[in-house]
Amino acid sequence: MLVPDIWRLNKKEGFTIIEVLCALSIIIVLFSYIMQAELRNIRLKQYLELKEKYICLLEEVSKELTYNTTYLELINLSDNGKIYIDNENMNFDKIKCSKIADCFTDKTPLVKPYIVMLISRDKVLKVNTRIYFKYVNKEEMIECESFKGNY
Repeated sequence: MLVPDIWRLNKKEGFTIIEVLCALSIIIVLFSYIMQAELRNIRLKQYLELKEKYICLLEEVSKELTYNTTYLELINLSDNGKIYIDNENMNFDKIKCSKIADCFTDKTPLVKPYIVMLISRDKVLKVNTRIYFKYVNKEEMIECESFKGNY
């Protein structure tokens, strides 16, 4: 009896290894995609935590300049060129415990992060504080603006 050719085509003797390799390659591709997504998620979380820390620090400096510094002290700081807070003085303890004017220096910091205070003079001082920092070889700046009047 002759066997039709259709019955011979249903045999899968050599295809099992190929099916296993295809399944493994699909699993590896999916796993690498998930790992890349997790890595991006971790980096984004670190970036946002760093940015939140700097925003809180900048807000604290701005509050200290607005509420605990006089109009004349701000003008004297600006006239003396003391507009920088370097990396060593950029912590909450130094800003809160000591007088904020003692944290400022006239030397431009070479290492980031640092804070710069710019003052526009008028009856009401416009105090612009900026923090410059570097994250993954990208320089960034956060800015805060406050006002101080001569009352």
